[in-house]
Amino acid sequence: MSHAQKIADNMNITNTLSVAHAIVKGAKMSLIPPDGFTQASNFNGFHQVGSQSSIMVIEIPGTYNKVSAALTKEGLKSQGVMLREKYELAVDAMPAVLGSEELYIKLCCSVTIFII
Repeated sequence: MSHAQKIADNMNITNTLSVAHAIVKGAKMSLIPPDGFTQASNFNGFHQVGSQSSIMVIEIPGTYNKVSAALTKEGLKSQGVMLREKYELAVDAMPAVLGSEELYIKLCCSVTIFII
């Protein structure tokens, strides 16, 4: 089972701010970073040096409907991205999309996109 599928299995997520949450520098949100992840100094988000993994937070201008509608197989393929999975869910009763993709830019890597 993929990481995206595990998250999507709980289609309605209620999030309560806790002491475990860390503010994402440069963004209007906070999250609980996974074990071993620390605040990144060169992008908005967190990284884990040993595994070379990152959680990048990017604020995309536009409405949720416009941004989430662009998350299609055809639209992403034109950008060199193959959409493997896409799930619609809710976070604090607000619509969200979770997608799992493969990027083909010099090196192939997997990414998970979460739009709220």
